Amino acid sequence: MPGAALRLAVGVILAALAGRAAAEEVTGFKGATDTDDHTSGSYSWQLEYRQLLSPSVNATFSYINEGHIPGHHRDGVAVQVWAVTPRWHNRLDLSLGIGPYFYSDTQADVYAPWFRDYHGVGEILTGSLTYRWDNGWFARLNLAEIHTPGDESTHALVLGAGYSLDRLAESLSGAFDNGSAPFSGSELGCFAGQTIDNSLSSPRSGNLGVEFRQGVAQHFELSAAWLKENDAGGHREGLAAEFWVVDPLVNRTVTLGVGAGAYLAVTEQQTSEAPMTATVEGVVSMTASWRFYGPLLARITWTRSVTSDDHDRDIIMAGLSWRWD
Repeated sequence: MPGAALRLAVGVILAALAGRAAAEEVTGFKGATDTDDHTSGSYSWQLEYRQLLSPSVNATFSYINEGHIPGHHRDGVAVQVWAVTPRWHNRLDLSLGIGPYFYSDTQADVYAPWFRDYHGVGEILTGSLTYRWDNGWFARLNLAEIHTPGDESTHALVLGAGYSLDRLAESLSGAFDNGSAPFSGSELGCFAGQTIDNSLSSPRSGNLGVEFRQGVAQHFELSAAWLKENDAGGHREGLAAEFWVVDPLVNRTVTLGVGAGAYLAVTEQQTSEAPMTATVEGVVSMTASWRFYGPLLARITWTRSVTSDDHDRDIIMAGLSWRWD
């Protein structure tokens, strides 16, 4: 099932990139997660980007945080394809989505360090009810079933508020006249933020970074970044390289993107018993940028570092960039 859902979702998204639809939406959700056997539950929150491919077919990319079910701290990203009913009085519609769910689960363990970071691919099936207002805002209710073989399957009920990016693009194009930004432009930025370890206690530490980004086509970019992460026991630094799929809006005044790549990290502990170690980690990221004045951009990026030794981390950074042809 996950393989078939993944092939279907990738096919639809490639079709969307080949011929862009005229409507896009972003939604933030908050609600509750419940286990399949209804023995425990927690909060849930989600962020969703939706591409309206046609009146009856949509595609979404979502970040899903399933909260803290006892023994599990799980989150992940989902790609879904949706069948949508005609709108009733141009306001109310129903939709049904299906696709793969790529997740990371911090699970309690009986051995030191008393947890493990487990990664997997499941499937998600979601029913959605949407009510729209004329000003671009809408309310959306999602009921999802997440099936993860070998892990805890869950249900999530979330209520969200969303806005049409087309309306946002119209308002920004009137307020900011930055000219046309080429798809092949280059970008250099400096960033700072927080690193959050994916353990049961989720300790936080500061980080710094410098990133170079190169556009290669309308929807594709490459990036290389130097990162430095600090914590109480030492520090980690290294080089990350990623490939990005981006959605440019209003001559690239606003961009949204998702990326994936590798991070060569060198870790040095303050204790003499722990030697310096080098690892190659996988990274997946989401980013948003706003070109607010000429070549200057504000950018925020969330990166999940995926490891094989229970050292997964969330790297959240924000900063300023300079973009040129």
